[in-house]
Amino acid sequence: MDKTKKLTRSSFYTALSVLLIYLSTVMPIGRLYILAVACCIIPISILTTNIRYSVLVYAAASLLSVFLLGIKVSVFSYIIFFGIYGFVKLYIEKLRKLYLEIFLKLAFYNAAIFIIFILYKTLFISSSTTKLPIYLIVLISEPIFLLCDYVITLFIDYMNRHFIKIFK
Repeated sequence: MDKTKKLTRSSFYTALSVLLIYLSTVMPIGRLYILAVACCIIPISILTTNIRYSVLVYAAASLLSVFLLGIKVSVFSYIIFFGIYGFVKLYIEKLRKLYLEIFLKLAFYNAAIFIIFILYKTLFISSSTTKLPIYLIVLISEPIFLLCDYVITLFIDYMNRHFIKIFK
């Protein structure tokens, strides 16, 4: 595939990512769901272009989101977790050791949640509505994260089997 096609696709993926991040900032409900959909853009980009162009998609979407949307929880959540998770998932799953993969994914998830929580408390202290301690939030959300990871795996597999051949 030539560079023009890769750059065009990368631009489309960047625009789609920024649109989804924007929607996650304005929608009254379903913000995490929309960010989870945005999380699927990077794996599609990896499958249809390559890692380098996918890193550009992530970087451009992150920078554009900060410049266009400002400092918002959804933007930081994308930058710290949802946007980068496609890369983390790719490299962790190359290990092909299920228990190690689960451990490393949970370690990444916990670190990302902790960083997002600290940023949230630092930047948005006046709008804090949660009274739950961080460890309880993490314990409740870890099984949900593992389920979402499985759904993303199914999505990537489905896309790879049915659509990626058309785009290559």
